[in-house]
Amino acid sequence: MAAVFLVALTLRLILVLLTIDLGIALDDMFQYDALAESIRLGQGFTWYGGIPTAARAPLYPLFLAVIYTPFGRSFAAARIAQALLGSLLPVLTYAVGRRLFDQQASVIASWVVALYPMFLLYPLGLATENLFFLLVPLTALCLMRAAETSSGLQYMLSGVLLGLTILTRSVIGGLLALILPWMWYYTASKREAIKNWLLILLPVLALTIPWSIRNSLLYSRPVFVESSLGFNLYLGYHPEGSGTFDSDIAVAFLQRVGAFDAPSLETEKTADELGMKEGLQFAREDPARAAWLLLSKLSHFMRLDKRVLLYFYSNNFLGELPSQSLAPIFLVICLPWVVVLLLSVPGMVLSDLTRDRALVYLLFAYLVGIHVVIMAEPRFHLVMVPMLAVFAAHGAMIWSRVRSDFSSADEALRRSTRWRVVLTTVVVALLLVNWSHELISDLDKLRLLFSPGGNLARFTY
Repeated sequence: MAAVFLVALTLRLILVLLTIDLGIALDDMFQYDALAESIRLGQGFTWYGGIPTAARAPLYPLFLAVIYTPFGRSFAAARIAQALLGSLLPVLTYAVGRRLFDQQASVIASWVVALYPMFLLYPLGLATENLFFLLVPLTALCLMRAAETSSGLQYMLSGVLLGLTILTRSVIGGLLALILPWMWYYTASKREAIKNWLLILLPVLALTIPWSIRNSLLYSRPVFVESSLGFNLYLGYHPEGSGTFDSDIAVAFLQRVGAFDAPSLETEKTADELGMKEGLQFAREDPARAAWLLLSKLSHFMRLDKRVLLYFYSNNFLGELPSQSLAPIFLVICLPWVVVLLLSVPGMVLSDLTRDRALVYLLFAYLVGIHVVIMAEPRFHLVMVPMLAVFAAHGAMIWSRVRSDFSSADEALRRSTRWRVVLTTVVVALLLVNWSHELISDLDKLRLLFSPGGNLARFTY
């Protein structure tokens, strides 16, 4: 694991050094930077010239502010810190993998995460994912250990980690409710399960409620950790959208509420309230389309990670590259997701259910489900990749056992294996159809991108 960490860190630092003078892009990055700088200067959680906000969760801006304090407003320092954090993820993947399968699968998965292209790129940006990617599997690992040891301290630590994860991206908050039935099922004493769940709940509330009170006082109505739900529901159910982020729809909405002309707390509150009202109204007015959008959002969640290339290259961040080099770059960015997800399917379907695996499946179901209900983007699946890599490593090595099960004298085992293989085949086929549809839909964009001058195509995010 020391070797894995050092290789992961070296690769990430090389990219940081190659982009040492690179600025930041996307509104999210500018907003996190502004919030961090405001905190560093003692101006509180404010942006756009001192305007207080509840639109963003607080932990990542605070993390940036801690880095900015000794080094000044330094993107290079932030990227180095994020490279260090990102290099811990393969080691954490190994630790989770040892709970799920054997050492061989865990080592393979840790190398996959160490070399995974999107994880190499994320430290270059100012994004909550740099904390979120680490906190989610760390919380899961702590929960697994707590369930194994029945340690009240471990359960409380799990609550602290989950609370910090919620303060990073509040969308994970609903997982707290799903942990209880998992504990209920795998704990002999139901009373003990409830007691341990309360040990998780208390630190979560202690960490999140003070910030929620602050936001609620700011908005003069109940608000949790961040007030982005209304805007996301508006995008997720807009009649001209497909359930994912659409920059044209987003810009038109923000212009409508005056967020660009006169940014203020009032325009922020209006955006959240109007987005919530109209997003739910879109769903009620056309239930059939809302149901179709659920499938569309599932499709977007599972899609390729190609937008990083489409946006940044087409907006000339990298200059013009030879056309023949773009296809290999495209494959390097997109193929790892295809391989990991396809191999993880047999790794999950053909494996027996255990307490730790059940927790991971529950986490996967929640992450997919919550984004399908609200709004989905391909980048949202990245938090699952470290744990999916463990199942993928196991899935690549499971076939000798499957062949043995097919020839077993146990009829029930043969039948169960047959149905599991059928299910694996169906899921793999659906994933291949989804990716084929995606590539066909984006064929014109890809042709333009790969042609001379594609670096000036100016695709929107």
